[in-house]
Amino acid sequence: RPDERGAEGEFARAGLGGRSRAVEEQAPPDIVPALALSLGDSVSLTGGGRRVGEFKTAAQARRGAWTVNVTSPVSGPVRLGWEGLGGVPRGTRLAIVDGQTKVILGRSSGYTVNVEAGVTRSLKLVSEPVATNSLRIVTLSATTRAAGVGGISVRYALSQEADVTAAVSTLSGRTVRALGGGRAAANREASLNWDGKAAGGAPLPAGSYLLTLTARSDDGETVRLSRPVAVLR
Repeated sequence: RPDERGAEGEFARAGLGGRSRAVEEQAPPDIVPALALSLGDSVSLTGGGRRVGEFKTAAQARRGAWTVNVTSPVSGPVRLGWEGLGGVPRGTRLAIVDGQTKVILGRSSGYTVNVEAGVTRSLKLVSEPVATNSLRIVTLSATTRAAGVGGISVRYALSQEADVTAAVSTLSGRTVRALGGGRAAANREASLNWDGKAAGGAPLPAGSYLLTLTARSDDGETVRLSRPVAVLR
């Protein structure tokens, strides 16, 4: 027979087989909105489901794309994580694509998206072959000009075409100057100059600093390399 909520409020009483004997069972919890996550046509339970997955053969997983939908009852950040990357076929990589941002799974432990309450946020999970010529900073040198002349000459070369930026920081890690490097061609030496000044234009004290070059390819691959530099006065 239908359950009847007793005076206790927290328990429902159910009769068994029409007998007078009854058992008490805890009443089911109220249904509340929860985080919903789906991967293509594979949808998790909205009543608390937090994990979705799909199995592919090595040939199927070589190249493909899936839509990842995230819906939350409240606005704010949602952290996506992944596991089991050891099963990804050799020569294949997975990446999360969010607009112009591409995050390579395996180089990061997770990705945070900001969502609005009740609004589904869609991202792409892509499977693609690993490029045989991955992005690398092949050479990077920084030459200090003579005292009185001032400034640092930076020369570098990349294994493939990419956008380049550079930053100068103290040895403790505090950034004192950001340098724009622009677009660099593959396997061709490029250069940029630093005048030895801070972001505000004031000359930095003589001493040792760290120059970090960052290169980002069109598919989102990012590499960094640092070199110590000396400012002479």
